Amino acid sequence: MSAGGAVAGGTGLVLVPVLLVVVLGGGSQTCGPTGPLAVAGGPGMVATAEATAEATAEATAEASAEASAEASAEVSAEVSADASAVAVPVGPVAGYSGVQLTNAAHIMAAAEQLGLPLQAQVIGVMTAMGESGLRVLDRGDAVGPDSRGLFQQRDNGAWGSLADRMDPTTSSLNYFRALTAVPGWASLEPTLAAHRTQRNDDPFHYVRWYEPARQVVAALAGVDLPPGATTTGGASACPAAAAPAGGVVTAGYGEPGPWGGHSNGRIPASALSPVPWGSGHALRSDATLALTALDNAYRAQFGRHLALTSTYRDYARQVSLKAQKGSYAATPGTSNHGWGLAVDLGGGVNSYTSAQYAWMRANAPAYGWVNPTWAHRGGSGPDEPWHWEFYGVPDATV
Repeated sequence: MSAGGAVAGGTGLVLVPVLLVVVLGGGSQTCGPTGPLAVAGGPGMVATAEATAEATAEATAEASAEASAEASAEVSAEVSADASAVAVPVGPVAGYSGVQLTNAAHIMAAAEQLGLPLQAQVIGVMTAMGESGLRVLDRGDAVGPDSRGLFQQRDNGAWGSLADRMDPTTSSLNYFRALTAVPGWASLEPTLAAHRTQRNDDPFHYVRWYEPARQVVAALAGVDLPPGATTTGGASACPAAAAPAGGVVTAGYGEPGPWGGHSNGRIPASALSPVPWGSGHALRSDATLALTALDNAYRAQFGRHLALTSTYRDYARQVSLKAQKGSYAATPGTSNHGWGLAVDLGGGVNSYTSAQYAWMRANAPAYGWVNPTWAHRGGSGPDEPWHWEFYGVPDATV
């Protein structure tokens, strides 16, 4: 059978359209038909459309596959060359050395080859640290016995062949393609971006490796990369809140009120704990611990912290707000903010119709935080979706 799909065997001519496949830098473009091709034919021997289509499809698929393979090989070769060109430090960086730093260079080169910024390089190195310690592992674990390579990629068809997963360059390229498919990846905290790429159980698994990854990328790239400079989403998850000051507060459930012998709005700073992600914000220690746990769950869902607008208010602040807002503010000395047991939130929580408010209504009570019934739409008080109070939980342990 001829290349055009006609069967040779006679003296006639059959005109068959031919598709021309042109390879253009890593992809294939089909151009045609470009014109008829004269092919020998004879009585009763005609080229069928089916045969033509089949042959054309085979030729196109073969050419496309060859082009894709050539393009992938070309990209991988370029990445490997870029990685080889990186000067790996003689001494350890953040506890990593030798082949570990070489593997980090492969990861960085893959991100650069795909046109991704330093932010992505740090996320990639961080992920590999958390998965394999920057080593190409030929083994998995109890959760993923088929996991392999730098990123412990599973044998599920999403990460290529075993050879792909065991190759630092190819596995890195596949990782970054998956990362950039995550909606809003660049605005997420690095650990959340990595989690949504790897789909592991713990959204904050990679937190501990962010800082070492930042140091390694800075050293290999030869740039000054201050903490948090690579992302708008924040460098890491919040640290645990401070232990309760002045002893453990008895757990229980109930409306906020006096505690510790303090007066409303006159609680000393030593009796409060700062909210880890909110500069200048503080609450009673058990409320801070509970809010931090709630924030971890909220961030896993929405990719950002709870937006704090108000927490503890001292008496002077209550007087000032009353003067500004009149009947919309509590009488000084009576606000639950003055007990360090109330917060006001923005970022979507401040709207009854938002996904954030709906999520909080469904989940916050498990952490001891409620939007009191008076603040519900149509409640007995002013509509305040942003106002949340710490009631605690009956079986809480602080």
